[in-house]
Amino acid sequence: MDAAKSLIPSELIDFLLNIAPIRPVFIWGPPGIGKSSLVDAFAKPVACSQPRSID
Repeated sequence: MDAAKSLIPSELIDFLLNIAPIRPVFIWGPPGIGKSSLVDAFAKPVACSQPRSID
């Protein structure tokens, strides 16, 4: 099993465009740090609807 990968903001778009189609991406963190906003901000430029969240 692969270990979790930490990313800095400048690496995020490249990671999501190149890795996410192959493997699922899990965004983890405490409430209120902007996880949903991050997904919204990424989905708009690539013309995707917001992915479903797993609670």
